[in-house]
Amino acid sequence: MPLSGDTKKVAWFKEQGAVAVEMECSALFSVASFRHVDVAALLVVSDSLAAGSWDPGFRHSRFKSARKEACDVILKVARDLAEAEFRPEQGGQT
Repeated sequence: MPLSGDTKKVAWFKEQGAVAVEMECSALFSVASFRHVDVAALLVVSDSLAAGSWDPGFRHSRFKSARKEACDVILKVARDLAEAEFRPEQGGQT
């Protein structure tokens, strides 16, 4: 049963101090650990159970704005990393 439909499970996790549920990145971090490579994640929260019922947030303007901002940040970080990697004066590859 999905977490969103199990009010007892949601209540239990809230009592434990959980403020979010994330299910996809754990696989990335497990593989990165196994392969001994760096990994990072930037998450944007869409759905909410905070009010006691499921609020699917994908259509909300706040989510759309946060998603765009997160994408912009990721692109900037990727560009900066790529530029740093290929700068010979800083020891990057040529």
